[in-house]
Amino acid sequence: NGFNLSSVAHILWQQGRTEEAIQTYEKAVRMLRRTRHAEGLSHSLRTLADILIGLQRHEEALPHLTEAAELCNLMEDRQTEAQLWLAIGEVHEKAADYPEAMAAWGKSRIVCQQLDDHALELNVLESMAQFTRKQVPEPSLALQYYGEALTIAESAEDGARESDLRNTMGIIEWERNNFEAALRHYERALELLEHQTESPDAGLVLTSIGVTLHKLGRLDEALDRLEHALQHNSAIGSKRLVGFTLAALGDVHYDQDRLHDAVARYDQSLRVRRDIGDLRGEGWMQHHLARTYAKLGALDRKRDCATEAWRIGDACDDAELITALRHLQN
Repeated sequence: NGFNLSSVAHILWQQGRTEEAIQTYEKAVRMLRRTRHAEGLSHSLRTLADILIGLQRHEEALPHLTEAAELCNLMEDRQTEAQLWLAIGEVHEKAADYPEAMAAWGKSRIVCQQLDDHALELNVLESMAQFTRKQVPEPSLALQYYGEALTIAESAEDGARESDLRNTMGIIEWERNNFEAALRHYERALELLEHQTESPDAGLVLTSIGVTLHKLGRLDEALDRLEHALQHNSAIGSKRLVGFTLAALGDVHYDQDRLHDAVARYDQSLRVRRDIGDLRGEGWMQHHLARTYAKLGALDRKRDCATEAWRIGDACDDAELITALRHLQN
């Protein structure tokens, strides 16, 4: 019978006999479908789909997941149904099928709301937000989903999720030049991380606050936050963040016309980038040094740094860096 075949298929799978296991599960599914044993059929369909997904055969897994979700609806196993629609959305996401993914996640979310399962709904909303951010150029829709997820995280007093969401929303607002909104998200994220003294997340948020204050023209505040970020990132040993923070400090000094301080910070960042093998970052530091030396009138040094930046830009095929260097020539 179907149950026995499912057991055999499971053994075959454990033995590494993959195709035999899949064929046996398919036979079990056909048999269970004929006997109309919904619970056993649903379980076998889900197991078969999991195997196919593990093998990256997502298109084959999709009809099995969908049938299992519909069976769970008939059996009033709403919790499993919600999880299955979430999984179906993830399969469509891998195929970059935005409408189908959003439709599946929408079904999952409806079931979550009916169950008052806020934790699973939060996961669904994050999936919707992340995929929307990738697929839809206008960020307002992604921000809407992130905002709805944020409301759930706040209600659940889930500080870790709220901090992650606010950091992401801060990045999106920053990218759309809405710096005041970005700053509000970053400041709240930092409050939630204040007890995590060894967290790279806190160092990233501190640096983001400094960069955002710089964009708002609040240079002294930006400098203070970035110095704090540098201390934090150095203390936790995050060289990547140290390099980024040093560059941000250099940018503030440059705009304050403290050009020798800017050179010092850019040079420190350059050395860190070399140390961690960040060739693209190294190229940008050479560009920033060239720009600063040009303003200082140190044209030989400007030429040397620009030449090295050109070499790196070509090696990395960094079109943005090459464009910036062309502007520097004018």
